[in-house]
Amino acid sequence: MKTLLSVLLLSLSTAGFAIGGPKQDAMHSYLDYVGSQIIDPVVFVRVSEIYTGTGVVIYSGVGKNSGDVATFVVTNFHVISELISQEEGAAVYKPAKVWIYRYAEKGSLSSRGMYVANIVAFDKEADLALLQLHGNSDTLTNVAKIGRSPPRVLEQVFAVGSGLGWVPFPTLGMVSYVDEKTILASAPIILGSSGGGLFALNHDTGQHELVGVAKTISTVTINGDVKVPGFLNIGHRMVPTTVEVPVPHMGHFITMKGVCTFLTENGHAYICID
Repeated sequence: MKTLLSVLLLSLSTAGFAIGGPKQDAMHSYLDYVGSQIIDPVVFVRVSEIYTGTGVVIYSGVGKNSGDVATFVVTNFHVISELISQEEGAAVYKPAKVWIYRYAEKGSLSSRGMYVANIVAFDKEADLALLQLHGNSDTLTNVAKIGRSPPRVLEQVFAVGSGLGWVPFPTLGMVSYVDEKTILASAPIILGSSGGGLFALNHDTGQHELVGVAKTISTVTINGDVKVPGFLNIGHRMVPTTVEVPVPHMGHFITMKGVCTFLTENGHAYICID
C-alpha cells in the first residue's frame, strides 16, 4: 500500500535518512523494522457486517491462568458491545472475527488469516475489552511491546488502525497532551480506528512501543439552519439543525497505565509485567 510506505518514508526523512542513493537499502531495512513493530500487532476486528474496529495483540504465550497457549487482543468496549446481550437474565457473549496481517515488502500487507475471538473481559466505563483468539495452538510473534513510560508532549507517534474498514495502516503525528488516563495526539484516526494502537520510539532500545489505545476523536458541534426546498404550495424554509463534525487530528487515546489497570483488575497483570 502506498499509504504505508509514504508515511514511513516521511518519518525516515525527518530522522535523517536519505531518500535514494547509497542509504536507500538501509532505509528500506529500517522501513521493514518499523513496520513489523507498529503494523504487525494491529488487527482488524469485525463484529458484524456493519460494525468493525481495531485491536492490538498484546500477549501470545502460555497463559498464566490456563497453562495453554493463549493470545490476547485489547480493543475498546464500544467496538464489541454489539456482541453482548441478555438472554433469560444471563449475559451472552457472541464471538468476534479478527484478521491478522504482516507488514511485507514495499509497504504492502499480507494476510496471516482470520481467527475467532472470544470476549474474556470488559470495562464499559474504561471503554476497554480483552479478546482471546480461539483455535490457535502456536505462539504468535506479532505482539506489541508495551511501553513502560507515557510519551511526552511534542514526541512523534504513529497511530495504527483499520479506519473505515481498511486493513491496518499508520498515520503520523505528535503528542499534544498527556495525563494519567488520556493522550491527545495529532496522528489522524477516524471511524473504525477505535481500539488501534499508538506507538512511540523508545530511544534507549530503538524499538517502537505501544503507548496508547485509540478511543475516540474530537468533534465540533455546529448549530445552524439548513435551507429545505419547497414542495407543491410550500415555499423554501429554513430548518434548524445540529451537526457533529469530526476532527481526526485530535484523537484521544487511553494510556497504557489505564490499559494495565484494566488487565490487572481482570486477572491478567502478567501481560504488563512480561
